[in-house]
Amino acid sequence: MITLSRLTTSLDPELAVLRVLAPGGQLTLIQLARDTRLRRWVTRTAIEYLDARGLVVPTYAHDRWRITSTGRALLTQAKEAQRER
Repeated sequence: MITLSRLTTSLDPELAVLRVLAPGGQLTLIQLARDTRLRRWVTRTAIEYLDARGLVVPTYAHDRWRITSTGRALLTQAKEAQRER
């Protein structure tokens, strides 16, 4: 399992993608870039990182992404850690 303590501090783009997907949507790369206000290449890199760790998965058509339960748990952990600061 991925824990927040094992992640580097430079994961703002990845956390932004998880936040946008958290309500349960299935979004394309372009939609994610727009909603996170990140450049497309930054968004693509964030998705690749999250996908490799099982935090997001592509939908059946492979052009949309959704958050996994592991990704949702990590996002909750990140929110709690931020509140503690």
